[in-house]
Amino acid sequence: MRGQLYTEEEIGKIKEWYEAGISIAKMAKALGRGYPSVRGRVGRMHHKEGFKDKRPDNGDYKQRKCLRCGEMFISSWKGNRICKSHKEQSDGFDTR
Repeated sequence: MRGQLYTEEEIGKIKEWYEAGISIAKMAKALGRGYPSVRGRVGRMHHKEGFKDKRPDNGDYKQRKCLRCGEMFISSWKGNRICKSHKEQSDGFDTR
């Protein structure tokens, strides 16, 4: 079963909030929609509408330990926990 279609007003708000760096979770709550729905809408904006991510770089560059080899590497964001050599070896699937 599909939910309600997004209105032009909601789409405008999503674009404005996303460019301002508002999280998808906060957008979903404000719109009264589910997280997966809003995440999907943002993804379609990127793909179909040429929507540009204008959020500022948070500058979260730090040394972090690779989860595969344990070596320290420079990570560009807190979710990046795999070093470049292991990322290049990976085909997108966790082989552990």
